[in-house]
Amino acid sequence: MMQLSDDSQYRGITECRRNLIPKKTKGRGICKLDSTNPDSYCEFQTAFIAPEEKELDYIRAFADKCMNYYKYKVKELAKIPDDVTSEQLSSSLTTIEDVPIGFNFYEKDIAKYNFKAKKVNLISGKDITKNIGFIYALSALLAKIPNVNVRVVDMLSIFKKPMLDLRLFNDNLDVIFGALLNDINKIQSSLDYAINIIIGAGRIKQKLSEAGNYIANEMFDKMTENKNISFILIDDYEQLRAIRLEPWYSKLVDPTSGIWLGEGVSNQSLFKCDEVSSEDKKYDFEGLAFNIEGSKYKVIKTVMDGDE
Repeated sequence: MMQLSDDSQYRGITECRRNLIPKKTKGRGICKLDSTNPDSYCEFQTAFIAPEEKELDYIRAFADKCMNYYKYKVKELAKIPDDVTSEQLSSSLTTIEDVPIGFNFYEKDIAKYNFKAKKVNLISGKDITKNIGFIYALSALLAKIPNVNVRVVDMLSIFKKPMLDLRLFNDNLDVIFGALLNDINKIQSSLDYAINIIIGAGRIKQKLSEAGNYIANEMFDKMTENKNISFILIDDYEQLRAIRLEPWYSKLVDPTSGIWLGEGVSNQSLFKCDEVSSEDKKYDFEGLAFNIEGSKYKVIKTVMDGDE
């Protein structure tokens, strides 16, 4: 390593003995020669590529020489678009097992999620209302998949964008859940697949009558018998925690998979995933999410659509 301002860091990084530090000379450093020898260290001196006052001129001339000789430039590094919309990702859409939900923050490639692998998929965060753009975009993408019927049950009245390819329900909730139960019984023999998005799912007990809650529980109980239907439950973290005690929850929900929107993933217990690195905890940008699959997370920038 080269010169460090804090002498204690030499020992912390190379595990050398105390006070073994390079001379305070420009270009001087220290390195470990043999990993099996606890005291095998070497002090080295780098060389200047040109007289100090002419280094930049030398580098510029060398760069020009390389460009003239090789006749091509280094490829531009991949980057995440500033805005990611459902229209941009629709060309990457194939099946419900491979739905594009944004871009992986580090790999710079398209992040995807399998919404058919689990009967119930959870999407949560500190404040779902701030992520309505993602809900719009996800709904639009799902609705474009052939032979997939999408229903959105908006228990929070936040889904304001009209979409022709899906059915939106936001009132008469008892009746709606009764219809969903009937669909579970009917769609078993259908060639189509149905995916139901419930916004505000953590408030089912609050929003439905006693009879409606009975229907909802029966609906989730019968889902295991049907291969052609699945649910996406969306709500704030504090609200979704309330349904973990429901008898159907542990049968249908896999805590090692899901989508966490925004920061705060390290302070929640809905999803089980690897410890979030200190660097990843610092991120807080529009569209930030953690795509969790098999207890492994990836930082992503989600797809987002506007209100119009």
